[in-house]
Amino acid sequence: MKFKDQVDKLDTPIVYSNLESITSNGDVFRAVLQDGTEIDALSIILAVGRERRTLDLPNETEWTGNGVSYCSTCDAPLYRDKITAVVGGGNAAIEGALLLSKYATKVYLIYRGDKIYRPEPVLIKLLNKSQNITILLSTNITKIFGDNETGLTAIEINNNVKKTNTVKLNGLFIEIGADPRLEIPKQLGLKINSPTNEVHVNNLMETNIDGVFAAGDLTDASGNLKQTVTAASQGAISALSAYNFLNKE
Repeated sequence: MKFKDQVDKLDTPIVYSNLESITSNGDVFRAVLQDGTEIDALSIILAVGRERRTLDLPNETEWTGNGVSYCSTCDAPLYRDKITAVVGGGNAAIEGALLLSKYATKVYLIYRGDKIYRPEPVLIKLLNKSQNITILLSTNITKIFGDNETGLTAIEINNNVKKTNTVKLNGLFIEIGADPRLEIPKQLGLKINSPTNEVHVNNLMETNIDGVFAAGDLTDASGNLKQTVTAASQGAISALSAYNFLNKE
């Protein structure tokens, strides 16, 4: 809110709408918003981040924020003395389960594979020491249950031998990764880093298109360290680069 207050004091318009498309006409970019508004600009900074992968289950969207979460770091303290589950087999899922184990009475770590996916050794050691984490491998979540008063109440799981069980839960944390939002970058013809599927930028946050800059989790600038501090630093660099670009033009 302090950032927003600063923007307001500088009389910078804030437009609350989704972006439908961006097209280029010579040196001018035209952004078309969902409400029909059109904005012409000489420079663009893309900071649209990534979109969390989902399980695509019925009611998943309905219970998001009311029992279903995609961020253990954000919401773990809300589940003190409750029963939770984490879905995923990577480091993020293990870290989430370990964090939740400090608050919840019981944590299930559920993964569809037959072993945890390339974990850091230190995380496995901590996982093995935990007294309240149960690991369920070769297991999928097939349904989630809840009600309007309490939100999520249970999940249905089955393993590779098709054995189905219902597990009572208060919280389900889906930690199966996130994908860069590439719809607009592809419209602009930005270069995509093929191994990571991220927008490629140089150390000035410049893309392959003059006047277009990118920052944050959308880009390949910070490698695997997708954190607020790295995204914010890229935002500062891209803002200065855009400023210099406009002055030069």
